[in-house]
Amino acid sequence: MRETHNEFVKELLCDTEPVLQPKHGTPIGTIIGYIKTQNPLKDAGYIFRDQSGQFGIFGDCGEINICGIEWNDLGLCDARCWYEWMDDDH
Repeated sequence: MRETHNEFVKELLCDTEPVLQPKHGTPIGTIIGYIKTQNPLKDAGYIFRDQSGQFGIFGDCGEINICGIEWNDLGLCDARCWYEWMDDDH
């Protein structure tokens, strides 16, 4: 799962997708994917491609799968960002 995710991260970085950094905490240094079109941002994790060719994210350590994401809707962020998105107090 991690190897597949890292291949997609490389592709996105080559497409010049920026890696969002946390606003308050120290970066963890692990890059995960998130859905840029979500408002508020909440789902992040390892990127995968399903059998139909669409992308998804394994979130919450693989406990949830968010499917049906288009390539252009995928963003990259430091893993610390997800914790900030989930906790308003940071």
